[in-house]
Order: sequence, then C-alpha cells, then structure tokens
Amino acid sequence: MNSSLDRFQAVWRWHRIAVRALDVLENEVKQRPESHVEAITGESQQVVLTQVGDCRDELENFALLSLWALFEEAINDWLTQRVQWVGAVPELDEGMRKGLSKRVQHWSISEKIDALKALIGEDVTKDLHAVRKWRDWVAHRKAGARPAAVDFEMAQSLLTTALASLEMCPIGEAEALSR
Repeated sequence: MNSSLDRFQAVWRWHRIAVRALDVLENEVKQRPESHVEAITGESQQVVLTQVGDCRDELENFALLSLWALFEEAINDWLTQRVQWVGAVPELDEGMRKGLSKRVQHWSISEKIDALKALIGEDVTKDLHAVRKWRDWVAHRKAGARPAAVDFEMAQSLLTTALASLEMCPIGEAEALSR
C-alpha cells in the first residue's frame, strides 16, 4: 500500500507544479499583457485569462482521474488479497464461498467502496461516492456542470484517508475474520 501513497504523492507534485506555472502565466498576463499576450498568443488578455482558467479546470480533472485510477488499483489489490486469503479457510460457509467466487475485479467500484465501509467509515464512504460521481463525469464527459459535492483538496484527502485506513489492516495468520 505504501507504493500507492507514493504514487499519489507523485500526482500531487506534478499537479502543484502545473498550478504554479499557471499562476505565473496568469500574473504575467495581468501585469504585462503587452509582452505576453498578443505578441505570443495573438489573443486578447481576457481570452488568455479565460483559457488559463479553463486549463486549471482540466488540470484538476486530469489529476483527479489519475488519483482515482491509483485508488481503484489499490482497492482492487487490497480486496483481491483478502478474498484469496478468506477463500482458503476450510471452515468457510458455502454461501460465503459462492459470494467470494465472484471475482473482485468484476465488482463495480460502488460495491468495492461499500465493502470497505466498516473500515473507512460511513462518512468517508459517502464522500468517496461523491468523488466517484465527479470522476465519472470527467471520464465520460457528461453534459452539465461538474458535480460539486467535493473539491479537489477534499477529494485528495478522502482518497488518502481511505488508503491509509486500508494500510492499517495487514493480512496474515494473526488477522481475524471478524475484523
């Protein structure tokens, strides 16, 4: 799980650098439009500032997609390991065995998040579904306004909190099934 958090950090780093670069460009366009706007872009100051704003939104959407992909991968790995471990227990109820036979990779992400509710908490689970809706809106380019339940910083925090909670649940012979 540490590698997932490290990979999250890498996304945050490039996102922060890109945001800072947009800040620099925006300040230059505002302070010295004569040297940076029309000479370079051939556009008016207002058009360039609008494009910078649009770029910020797209950058945030792209970073969210990247973080969500890493989050899904981590959840898949975590659940797959647990299903394999629990499935190997000979005393396992037949109904439970059948339920586990459905491969984790085929569960919807909503099912996966709900399966972790006891570990990550009901509020985090609800908020992760809000982040998922934003991710779906970005990935599928749905019409209308972006779902506004969470902002980018909150999404980062939620994903990190969920991964950290999973990290605190190692698997091994000492693990209890009732956890």
